[in-house]
Amino acid sequence: MGGALALLALAPLLGRGYVLTYDMVFAPRLELSRGLLGLDTAVARAVPADLLVALASRAVPADLVQKLILAGIFVGAAAGAARLIPSSALLARAAAVLAAASETGGLITVEEHSVHGGLGEACAGLLLQAGKCVPFKIVGFPDEYTVTGGQMEILKHYGIDGAALAQTARTLLGKS
Repeated sequence: MGGALALLALAPLLGRGYVLTYDMVFAPRLELSRGLLGLDTAVARAVPADLLVALASRAVPADLVQKLILAGIFVGAAAGAARLIPSSALLARAAAVLAAASETGGLITVEEHSVHGGLGEACAGLLLQAGKCVPFKIVGFPDEYTVTGGQMEILKHYGIDGAALAQTARTLLGKS
């Protein structure tokens, strides 16, 4: 899967030439000098990876070395993400959300942080993709400077305390 994502993301870059952005600037043929090897008297400019790139570009063109490194980064990131959330656990959680929405006739997610980009949006996307049309509410902190105070005062202010959540559920299900 990581390899497929890397290919998809790098597809526009697969033609000949270099991708010269940020810190991935490659030279066609990096010279193997005393400075690159760290044997010069001057302060070393090159990062240790420069030596590996210089050596690899002796075997294959440097623009291909650059693209292989980028693909390796994507594959490594995908492998790391896959280890964080095993697919069987993710599918079980998704099934539980869909079952809860079907059984209760609605869904409320509660987050003790911003309502943007968290569990609520993930559940909303899941419901939409599954074609489940149920009343839905994300409860959490709005996109604003938060109030200060004790934890319970802050939760009450934003409607995250027990009484407010019960009222939100009643309203969501049309029982208020």
